[in-house]
Amino acid sequence: MLGTNRSTPVLIWVLLAVLAAVFGVELLCSAGDGGGSLEPSVATLIALGGLNGTLVFQDGEWYRLFAAPLLHGSLVHLALNGLALLIAGGLLERLVGRAWLLALFALGALGGSLMSLAINPPNVVSVGASGAIMGLLATGLVLSFGLPRGPQRTQVQLGMLQMLVPSLLPLAASVTGQHVDFGAHLGGTLAGAAAGLAMLIFWRKTSPLPPAVGRVLAAAGLAAFAWAAVATAANYPSYAAELIPSDQLAKGDAADGQALADLVAHYPRDPRGHFLRAESLLDAGDEKGAEQELRAALAQERTLSLQFKPELEWRLRTLLALLLADEGRTADAAETAEPVCAAAAPASMLVALANAHLCAQRH
Repeated sequence: MLGTNRSTPVLIWVLLAVLAAVFGVELLCSAGDGGGSLEPSVATLIALGGLNGTLVFQDGEWYRLFAAPLLHGSLVHLALNGLALLIAGGLLERLVGRAWLLALFALGALGGSLMSLAINPPNVVSVGASGAIMGLLATGLVLSFGLPRGPQRTQVQLGMLQMLVPSLLPLAASVTGQHVDFGAHLGGTLAGAAAGLAMLIFWRKTSPLPPAVGRVLAAAGLAAFAWAAVATAANYPSYAAELIPSDQLAKGDAADGQALADLVAHYPRDPRGHFLRAESLLDAGDEKGAEQELRAALAQERTLSLQFKPELEWRLRTLLALLLADEGRTADAAETAEPVCAAAAPASMLVALANAHLCAQRH
């Protein structure tokens, strides 16, 4: 009967330990630059399975649906999600048992990932267990209506609503300073509510636990997370080697032409290497070679959009546009400069392009 199960919460502590261990892996397996000592870089999150529409739909990396919910963008992000998971998961584990808790966590994670992909722009990288947690909260809220009327039911409902409602409000950013993935929140909530409704309908009043199908769903969820871990481990080396390490990048400014060529050959997908090589070729008077390197850098559209701020693309476009303008290729130069002119680019870039008659002067 709903509300009579009192199994000791154990799985919730296992889940918390897993999330903490995964965050430790994020700190140990750092890729690229950026972030802080306890804030993994975007490159690290991508390499370890961060959710992104381009990588999922174009590259077929569907394992990210289950890898991303185990990742977190900072220690504060992990702590806040961990606290919410402890509260919601601890209650649900007592209410529905360990198998269903794992099943609901997986369903919420899947629902959150799918809605995140549906709502977010293709260049957004999303991580965090919030979708799964919202699913647990929504399930708990729905199941609370099966409890006898009284203080216990009211307490459960208030507790779930106090965490669930603020998480669905359209705030601009979280206390971590990072953007909140409301798609994941909404998707997890819908998945959890649907699961809770189904459980409430098919839960026999004579049984202390929901239907045994929860064991099947839990096994499927565990298999999905294991698949995500194996796929992430297999793909990590290629993503981790995508960007030039910071120590080698720092040496690139003083490197000779051959050293820069070797660096670009080793890291062909890092636009910064092509940029450094282009500047070196320009200093040597090789405009044609510089143009090829700048175009090669701009061709790394996925890396530019996912791994770097827009300023890098603006710098590449500005230099290429000015080079083309000096060669009298005005139409090509204007087309190259147009995204910079239309963006909130630094004044120095806009002035340089305006002086070359490629952008209208802004005041």
